[in-house]
Amino acid sequence: MKQIKDHAVIIGVLLVAILLRFYKIDYQSVWLDEIHSLNEADPRRDLSQIYQAIIEGEQIPPLYFYSLYFLFKIFGYTTYVARAYSAVIGVLSLLAIYKLGIAFFSKRVGYLAALIVAVNPFHISYSQEARPYMLLFLFTILALHMLLRFMKKPNLKSAFWFGFTAGIMISIHFFGLFVLAAFYFILLISLFFKELKERWIVVRFAMFSGLITLLLFLPAASILLKASEIKQFWIPTPTNDVVLLIFKEFFANNEMLLYLIYFLFFFLFFCLAREIRKELQSGKSGKEVVKNKLVFSISMFTAIVIIVVAIPLVRSYLSVPMMISRYFIVVIPLLALMLAISIDLLNYKWAITVVAFAFLALSLNHIVNTDHYYLRIQKTQFRETTDFIKQNSKNNEKVVSSLGWYLPFFFQNDSTYHEIQESDLDTYINAIKMDTTSLKSFWYIDGFGREYKPNGETKEILNKYFFVDKEFNGFDTWAKRYELISNYRAESVVVTLNIIVEEDDNFQLFFLDSSAPYFNENNSIWCDVKGKPVLQDIVFKFNKPQKLKGLRLDLGINDKQKKMKLKYLKIKLPEREILIKAEELSRYFIPNNQVQYNEREKSLQGQQTNNLIYDPMLISTALLDGLLTENVD
Repeated sequence: MKQIKDHAVIIGVLLVAILLRFYKIDYQSVWLDEIHSLNEADPRRDLSQIYQAIIEGEQIPPLYFYSLYFLFKIFGYTTYVARAYSAVIGVLSLLAIYKLGIAFFSKRVGYLAALIVAVNPFHISYSQEARPYMLLFLFTILALHMLLRFMKKPNLKSAFWFGFTAGIMISIHFFGLFVLAAFYFILLISLFFKELKERWIVVRFAMFSGLITLLLFLPAASILLKASEIKQFWIPTPTNDVVLLIFKEFFANNEMLLYLIYFLFFFLFFCLAREIRKELQSGKSGKEVVKNKLVFSISMFTAIVIIVVAIPLVRSYLSVPMMISRYFIVVIPLLALMLAISIDLLNYKWAITVVAFAFLALSLNHIVNTDHYYLRIQKTQFRETTDFIKQNSKNNEKVVSSLGWYLPFFFQNDSTYHEIQESDLDTYINAIKMDTTSLKSFWYIDGFGREYKPNGETKEILNKYFFVDKEFNGFDTWAKRYELISNYRAESVVVTLNIIVEEDDNFQLFFLDSSAPYFNENNSIWCDVKGKPVLQDIVFKFNKPQKLKGLRLDLGINDKQKKMKLKYLKIKLPEREILIKAEELSRYFIPNNQVQYNEREKSLQGQQTNNLIYDPMLISTALLDGLLTENVD
């Protein structure tokens, strides 16, 4: 009971961290990078295949993927397992930074550093992501702790543990190499503050430590060599303010919190300068000043941050860009410790409490109320899109996608199997048009910034042989099911709109049946429209439901569309045909307030109103609904 009381603060911080990291951990779908982790740690492969997959698909070492591979073997091949691994590591990293704060400064600094990281939005986000960044974060802290122990007491044991933790760190991500370079720079500088005999002891054990690190890193060496050959990368050339932008992103661009952080850093370096001046005025030498707890800690942290940022920044300008925020997650422990020391230097307990509470309140308010982190969809919805396909697939049709490599996790497992063909839509249609006798219905899925923009020839072939009978539009991804027109039975409904549409557009027809009381996406069909200055048929086909109760026709999504000239609208039911001439349109359809219907000109014009989303539509009247009902003659 006494132990719990003595550690009540850190236990409370850990409980908050657990809640923030495990709450809705699987709410977002896995996105491209996480699918890389799932594919490259696939437990259905053997270890040699895992290594080969990492060489082909990643530019980072294999250690994280091996550890994830064995977790999948034990707990199951699921996204929850992958993300829970990161969350657990994220929570353990708070315990590690707490211990590091005690080792460098004081128990209170340990508490404060753990609290700062516990509510840090950047850390929370990557604690819920199936990537190696949390493991890198943890071992950066552990390696720094072991470096401190080695510097204080250089012997075989401390050298081994420093070498071991450093070796693990650089075997998780190659950015660990920049951290390691900073560590050895610190060791080199520390030699100048030691006697000659002590220097050789440090050098000898440092070489032993380096050997341990090198041996652990050997499995990743070939991947590093391959990564070093990269001359072009997807990361853009950094702007002049890239370091500031990354720093702000660490704290979610929270302006109020950043003002507090700027003040704390200013106060910290003011206190540092004052402490150095005080020490020098007391007659102490440079060697003695460096032994001062504040001077030693802040000097060391600052040097590491500068080196870790400077090396990749210079390389980004001279060679390959590599300035992206998540790679620099290794500096967050140092920033957190510096902020914690600054708060601790306020001295007054009430001031420390107020600032710590402000940090907590501003961070949590941003996460919950400003960013809506736990409510806002922010990752590509591969899971939702692929689930829609599985639920609406009739005969496990082929899935075509330019992102085909990312789909086996969803479509080829113990519960389902779909053939996957990696191809963009234009290339796929260009290939199948050579033999139209063997056409089959198929799904097409795409996303991650790739919009639906087929070329003109692809549209013509699709309109001639296929129609879209199912469609899903998610966050940063979409899917369409292309059904063969020839597959439709005699009891299908065909709606034909004979009209002049001058600009490219997409029309959508909704049909109402007894299964739903309102129009919804599941009962709708899209039709791509190629703009022409002459009359054309826009055709929608769907299986007639048991009771067809109404129609809604959405007249495109192009708000620059010109006035459309209607000739007729024809509804072909299995038992009869309903022909609606342009001049009779108002008897059968009611336009919403975004449609201007001119009966004399027989024209329809979409218009955006009151800053609403552009959505001009025609909704069937009671007269037409009655004609659609099956038992009406």
